[in-house]
Amino acid sequence: VVAVLAPVSAAEIAFTGGSDGTCTDLSVAANWAGGVLPGAGDTGVVDYSTFSGDGALTVGSDLALGGLSFRNATAALTLSGAGTLSLGAAGLGVKNATALSLKLPIVVTAASTWPFNKGALNLHSTISGTAKLGISEAGACCVYAALGYDGDLTINSQGLRFYAVGKMAKTLKATGASDDNASSYVSPSV
Repeated sequence: VVAVLAPVSAAEIAFTGGSDGTCTDLSVAANWAGGVLPGAGDTGVVDYSTFSGDGALTVGSDLALGGLSFRNATAALTLSGAGTLSLGAAGLGVKNATALSLKLPIVVTAASTWPFNKGALNLHSTISGTAKLGISEAGACCVYAALGYDGDLTINSQGLRFYAVGKMAKTLKATGASDDNASSYVSPSV
């Protein structure tokens, strides 16, 4: 007898904020629809048309997702915490938010492009991995930390500012306007 298993497809799983809709930790299963924590093949979706919490979200313990999407936020978002966020091919996306500040370690596990739909991206922490990473359509991209990324990084932004000195990526291609008052950067340093 031969058993044939159907392939498991990636799913979009909605962040609900738990039973009262206000919990902010993305690494807690009870805060997701059906109490199911998205996995490495799934995309977690934080949709502010259905989630009633504020824009300050956390990752309290390590979390591996296929992707993470923020939708319909009307204010700036912050993602911070003690955990590391690992993202796969679906990457990180922001639709209809003014800004996203990343203040936690990010691991890129597969080649991806992160679309920002003209919202600003503020990078305050390291990004690790070796896969090709693109950041596109950012209204502004401000880099406040030496990213230390070991892969190829392309940033396409309307306003690009580097406030950190140190290794940014194995190779860095940046397009868009830059701020002459921002500190210079050194990349790569391999």
